[in-house]
Amino acid sequence: MEPSSFEDDDALRRRCIAGEPAAWEALVARHLSLVVRIARNILSRRGLPARADDVEEAAAEFFGDLCATRRESLGAYRGKGTLRGYLAVLAANHVRRRAEMERRRRSRFGLPLEAVAEDERLATPADLGAAESEELDRVLAGLTDAERHLFRILFVDEMESEAAAERLGITVPALYIRKHRLLKRIRAIADERSATSASSPGRGERESSQGHEHP
Repeated sequence: MEPSSFEDDDALRRRCIAGEPAAWEALVARHLSLVVRIARNILSRRGLPARADDVEEAAAEFFGDLCATRRESLGAYRGKGTLRGYLAVLAANHVRRRAEMERRRRSRFGLPLEAVAEDERLATPADLGAAESEELDRVLAGLTDAERHLFRILFVDEMESEAAAERLGITVPALYIRKHRLLKRIRAIADERSATSASSPGRGERESSQGHEHP
């Protein structure tokens, strides 16, 4: 059953709980601007990056989690207030948790690989120096072929969302979810490398000092 622009939210919600892809596309299209606005406001107030990519990633993560937990999250709605208001509360709570996790990550690791993990111009070779380019190559080596292909489409070719989704043969909401997963994967690799490099200098200094000891 194809969604109708006149379909009421509760009917759409029930079909989303049933897992109908078309219903999910309609739900995301109907409420995406609301979630994007909430994400942008919360990230800005928390002093975190609120560029287009950061906000889109937060929105994609919210809808991805909402889909995964639809029976618990959407199923808990009991018609008190509008579904739009209910989703606004869920989205705000989700983005606040995400912002707190990001704040802790930054406090622990500083800003490692900022250009790789968060810059929306991320992988344009002309924008990177030799050291950054080498580090980027190491991070990309940890991705799958499909992830590197998506990375190139989004950040090297800098294709617009609609064109990128058409190239991949998927919907724009599905693209947002894939983009979120890709950036999450890049951040995981970046954090792992940062944690490793943070512990390496101490060992290197000890080994160096041991190598220069005189009897």
